[in-house]
Amino acid sequence: MLPWSELFSRNIGLLTFKQQAKIRDTLILLIGCGLGSQIATLAARTGFTRFLLCDGDIVEFHNLNRQAFDSGDLGGNKAEVTRKKLLQINPACQIETCPEFVKSKQEIERLISQSDLIINMADPDEAVYLITQEAQRQEKPVFFPLTFGFGGYLLVFSPQSPFLEEILGKKIYGNGFFERLVRNTVGDLDFMQVYQQVMKERQFIPQLGISAYITSALVVKAMLGWIEGLSMPIAPIPIVVDPTLVSG
Repeated sequence: MLPWSELFSRNIGLLTFKQQAKIRDTLILLIGCGLGSQIATLAARTGFTRFLLCDGDIVEFHNLNRQAFDSGDLGGNKAEVTRKKLLQINPACQIETCPEFVKSKQEIERLISQSDLIINMADPDEAVYLITQEAQRQEKPVFFPLTFGFGGYLLVFSPQSPFLEEILGKKIYGNGFFERLVRNTVGDLDFMQVYQQVMKERQFIPQLGISAYITSALVVKAMLGWIEGLSMPIAPIPIVVDPTLVSG
């Protein structure tokens, strides 16, 4: 097995050895291992080694366009498969899995109490609100990412941020959650018309691998910034990268 310092040697210069040690000792809770699989693998390549992975879903064929899975993973639990991917990157990773959907307040409290950074990718039901509330109560940051057209979107909740339902105006469940959150934090965007049409015709939100990669990069960079105490936009102000808006 390669020594830890060699595995992340190409990080040095942009990250210091002291920063790598902080990253190594930080425990990330990922609730949802779809987009979370991409975030987790990028985090592992950056030097994070401690993970708590939660998801009750299985890998399906349509996931392969954007998530860190391949055809050999089909039918496997997403949390367990993500664990295997992380260990292939760094066998020294310390990983606990919860291969089920996190729903109860007691379970949410327990998971958050074990963790340093929380990435909330729960489905838009009651749990998505409970996770953010409980993390803020325990004074821990919550990273709330969404795939966003061709780009990436992230809300970082500090203990002082408004609750998620306050940003939305009220609790929203189902596909309307995404539309309301984007409208209330970014505004009306052209691509939302495409989303609305697809959801009307096919009952799903269109998502691209391009967006998953960009969003994952936003999350990992924001986690690094949080660990170092750097200033960043805090919810309700989003962090948004949309490559279609970049002039060249």
